[in-house]
Amino acid sequence: MAVVKAALGITDTSEDVALALHITRASAAIATACNRVLVSELVEESLRSNGGASFMLERYPVCSITSVSEAGAALTGDDYEVDADAGIITRLRSDKASGWASGRAVIRYRAGYSLAAMPPDLVQATIVAVAQYRSAAARDPLLRSESTGDVESLEWQIATGGLPGAVLDLIASHRKPAGC
Repeated sequence: MAVVKAALGITDTSEDVALALHITRASAAIATACNRVLVSELVEESLRSNGGASFMLERYPVCSITSVSEAGAALTGDDYEVDADAGIITRLRSDKASGWASGRAVIRYRAGYSLAAMPPDLVQATIVAVAQYRSAAARDPLLRSESTGDVESLEWQIATGGLPGAVLDLIASHRKPAGC
């Protein structure tokens, strides 16, 4: 919250409750738009081998691997390697990529970003979204323009989603394509 408050020039605690709600809402909307969980958490995946050497894990980046088993047998760190940023785990035999054995592989790992390690563009996207939510709370959120003169003219925005274009641009490189 301190980063958001500093970015928005808020120096007191009068908006802390509202900001906490806005941050939660923005974080959830960004994760949904990215089609992935972004915050660090423990994960267990059970995967079936098709004979390939690599599995693409559901969550990334991978922070650490707790355990890996293949067809019920525990593997050691020498039996696999991880591309942490991509979330890909590759089976090794004699230090060479090799197919996973038939059956089930169970991988327990921690993946995602801690708050301190969150990429700057995701932090900025959250700040932009919170600023929008905060501003919208003080006015009609769909009012796009208003003219004053001989004839009053009001224009309302037609909402196309929960996040502004600037936020979508900031998170574009973190989006996971649907079906992956």
